[in-house]
Amino acid sequence: MTIRRTVGIFIAAIVAAFAFAGTEFVSIAGDDREAEAAHNPRTTTIRYGPYSMPAGDGTHEGGGSTDNLIDLFAAKPCADCYILGISPNAVWSENDPMHPGQQMNFSTHGMLHHFVLANLNRDDPTCERFNFGGLIGLLGERIFASGNERTIMTLPSGYGYYVGLFDTWSLVIDLMNHAMMPRDGYIELTYTWVPRHWFSRNPTSVRPVWLDIDNCADSEVDLPFNYSDTHSDWTSTFGGTIIGAGGHLHEHGISISVENATRGGYPCVSVAGYPPPPAQTPRGPGAGTPGHPANYNTVTTDPFGIENYRDDTGTAWLSDMTLCTAPVSYSRGDVLRVHAQYHNGSAHAHHGQMGIMILFIRPN
Repeated sequence: MTIRRTVGIFIAAIVAAFAFAGTEFVSIAGDDREAEAAHNPRTTTIRYGPYSMPAGDGTHEGGGSTDNLIDLFAAKPCADCYILGISPNAVWSENDPMHPGQQMNFSTHGMLHHFVLANLNRDDPTCERFNFGGLIGLLGERIFASGNERTIMTLPSGYGYYVGLFDTWSLVIDLMNHAMMPRDGYIELTYTWVPRHWFSRNPTSVRPVWLDIDNCADSEVDLPFNYSDTHSDWTSTFGGTIIGAGGHLHEHGISISVENATRGGYPCVSVAGYPPPPAQTPRGPGAGTPGHPANYNTVTTDPFGIENYRDDTGTAWLSDMTLCTAPVSYSRGDVLRVHAQYHNGSAHAHHGQMGIMILFIRPN
């Protein structure tokens, strides 16, 4: 994602990187009733925004964007608690001139291009704050990200991401407006969580590990014509077990995978899904080798409505990324290599295509 910041925002990010408390500027919609026990999950939905998007030129390539806006003090669903899952969405403002209050998607002339949720109080393991991580490193530990496919975070039973009492979160927002008028929209994240319990067993804490094709920069690559496999390495600084993972790609994406280049094997292959034809074509083939499937998935149902991923022409766009839940161990010093597999058979070049995978690790 291309970060275009003014000097003032850059300075604010540096200050926020050292913060240990934040102010929540959005409303929280959730169940305020006390759970019967700490192990009874609670659900809280937070609506972040509104965020303003300029008018687009009426095309997908020329959409008006929030352009990686940074919300330095993003609201948390809880404190001294464990996050068990996150489900993302984006909606238009209730005052939207075209689709008031409706889901933001291709069917309503927009998209959730991507967002990144980060914890300012912790260093990111693959993009350290004080090790030439740049602005991305200053945002802290990247917890979760998704795009218009709305990949969810879901952890196996018995695991959770711990949120400290004074942790401060930030949010990077890139919403896109395909209409030829300015519009406002929100990001909505629905969290499942449990409070920490003092007298009984708590979930095992996981650590998110962010891998992408251009880490600590903009996570983007310009697609050549036809087939490409773009990859990047991380030499692991701690060992552990991968207990969950999921990916994020753009159009023409087939899969993103992580390979243990030291020991062999692919702990996770996250495959892109698209609605049934008619669809934008071609999107393949892939290599058909280990970790590089030959084909994408055809998705026939979706919690947000599979037809919402079609634009006015009937063209279908990326709507799903598969998740990995089988535990796979690795050791400190192992090279974990992320592969973003695309096939760009269109008649024009594609710039700024992403390849991101987030691993949830139980450290040794």
